[in-house]
Amino acid sequence: MKTAGMDQRVRGTYLIVSDDYLVAQDLAESIVWFDAAASVVVRHAPADAIAALEAIETVAVAFVGAGPDQLATSGLKALIGDRGGRVVLMGNLAETNGEAEGWAVLHRPFSLGLVLTHLEGSAAN
Repeated sequence: MKTAGMDQRVRGTYLIVSDDYLVAQDLAESIVWFDAAASVVVRHAPADAIAALEAIETVAVAFVGAGPDQLATSGLKALIGDRGGRVVLMGNLAETNGEAEGWAVLHRPFSLGLVLTHLEGSAAN
């Protein structure tokens, strides 16, 4: 497992889109543990995230509380992809069919270890 002082960091902003404040806070804290210099942007709705992405040049990882269809129709998929970001889906719809459709999914209950698995996967890319 990676420790907070290791060198392989993902370059770019980390985006969290979740209407659950506690989930967003836990993810943000996990990201900062992984990368103490991380820029983390938290938005509670896709429309707010889309607006925030206008000022973001590069996305490292985006944790999005949505299913695959919601992600595509919201416009977030394209915007995150255009900025080089990797999407990790969260929530009921994501857990139901996200992996079957080829998406990375953060399953509940999640732990620091599970979050790090997704972050480390991005660092290797």
